[in-house]
Amino acid sequence: WSGWAWRASRQLEQREGELRDEVRMVGLSSVTEDMVRRTKRLSEAVAMVSGVDSNWVVTDEGQSTVFEVVHPAQYAERLLWRGIERVVLMSATLTRGDCAELGIG
Repeated sequence: WSGWAWRASRQLEQREGELRDEVRMVGLSSVTEDMVRRTKRLSEAVAMVSGVDSNWVVTDEGQSTVFEVVHPAQYAERLLWRGIERVVLMSATLTRGDCAELGIG
């Protein structure tokens, strides 16, 4: 997965650059803006897949592949909290173990 993801990430970065060039030359349309946003999100997701290691479980489910992180704490700040100083987290089912896995508590 990591080799494929690395190559795909480079292609997506190139496409994002092409879209940004188009925006500079032609102007920003809502379609182009949406394509830039989607390409950037996809590029970020593929870049994350390129870092898949033993901390991930990869399951082939026919026409899709599921990537599940075993220990999510290293991703919590960037993907869940996003640098927000204070977060209110409420759940009836969140255990102390879950909090420890997320690096909080």
